[in-house]
Amino acid sequence: MNMDMRVNQDQPLQIMRYIIVMAVIVFPFAACMLLSCTSTLLAAYSDPLDIAAIKMEAAQNSLLLDVEYAGKRLVTVGERGHILYSDDQGKSWQQADVDAMAHLNAVFFINEQLGWAVGEDQVIMRSNDGGTSWKRIYDNRTADLVAPLLDVLFLDEQNGFAVGAYGTLLTTADGGQSWQDDRDLIDNIDEWHYNAIIRTQGGSLYIAGEKGFVYRSDDNGQSWDVLRIPRELTPEEIEDLVEPFVEVSFLGVVAMKKEERLVFFGVGGRIFVTDDGGQNWRQVEIDTSAGLAGGSLLADGSILIVGSDGAVVRGDAEAQNFAVLIRDDRLPLTAVMPIGDDQFVTVGIAGILLSDLDELNGQPRKN
Repeated sequence: MNMDMRVNQDQPLQIMRYIIVMAVIVFPFAACMLLSCTSTLLAAYSDPLDIAAIKMEAAQNSLLLDVEYAGKRLVTVGERGHILYSDDQGKSWQQADVDAMAHLNAVFFINEQLGWAVGEDQVIMRSNDGGTSWKRIYDNRTADLVAPLLDVLFLDEQNGFAVGAYGTLLTTADGGQSWQDDRDLIDNIDEWHYNAIIRTQGGSLYIAGEKGFVYRSDDNGQSWDVLRIPRELTPEEIEDLVEPFVEVSFLGVVAMKKEERLVFFGVGGRIFVTDDGGQNWRQVEIDTSAGLAGGSLLADGSILIVGSDGAVVRGDAEAQNFAVLIRDDRLPLTAVMPIGDDQFVTVGIAGILLSDLDELNGQPRKN
């Protein structure tokens, strides 16, 4: 009995010794090891924006998000700073020299030599040799809220725009050497995203935005008008004071050959057309609810639009009738560009795909 009591009396002392040893010796040692490892990792870390993109044989099969012409050359951009170009109408591709491993969302060329690409961390790249090599000229990685840039447009070699998430609008007047935050030029207090920007043949600028918002400038971006697409409300919506406007996130826009005709498209496979620069609108019903991400004008004045679920949509020059093809692989597509009169190239999650326009001439396959 006395022995059991002595053991029980010693237990608190043993526990206290254990705590002291852990607190004085083990925990500080572990903390030092953790700090040492953390310091080593931090010392070894390099920001991807400061690392040149790695050249890979499989780069053309990686995630690519936009494709554009630089003269007769095709240029596509995407993840990890991957930029590729083709001089044989998409049959073969070479990877460009890129000095930043940045995720790139869009590319634009003002002529066959000079182009810009934009992406995450508000990175902006420039090429002076038709897309063969690229240099980072701007980023905003240290900002409290770094909104990705989603599209880029230049009016000439000096004046350009980069638009993106949370109402980001950057402008430059020196070819991209410096950029100014001009978000206050647009009435967008809720900071809806700007997903695409284009210029029509008549010189008007349009931005495709979230929540059905469209923005138009007739003075090269000095001021912007906010356009909404009206819709009829149900009695319940009227009672709930719902705004009488279409609420669809537009992901892209294509200017048709008719000067004031534009096709806006986006989430849910929804397409809206204006024939008069945004004064009046009509919705076009298509046989898919796949999100539509990118589009391009064909030589005959018709339009191609691509999106998720392998959707390829072709509309006539009047933007009245649209046929839908769903690719068998159903891989998401993000951008499209015609090649000659009978082919087109798409980019997306599986990289670069080359297709024939004849594939779209048959009976459309419904989703």
